[in-house]
Amino acid sequence: MTDQVFKNLGVKFPGSNREAETISIEPGTTVRDALRALGLGGDYTLTDPSQPDAVFRSGDNLFAKVQDGDMLAASALVDAGHEEVCS
Repeated sequence: MTDQVFKNLGVKFPGSNREAETISIEPGTTVRDALRALGLGGDYTLTDPSQPDAVFRSGDNLFAKVQDGDMLAASALVDAGHEEVCS
């Protein structure tokens, strides 16, 4: 178990002119909390660019899922719609 009180994360904003930011999170910080700290709402999500298929859910304990110094990406959620199958 770690005694570390805070973890610093870099967050970049792909497809945006917004500069990358660094945030500090403490144990128990959720993805939702981190997005609020960045001034983003529930229509955004965080991903780990080294694992693009891994999308953090808003209620996930972000502190437990990341390492100090990790770089994440904030992007808008995309509704891909539903595929209709015609027979």
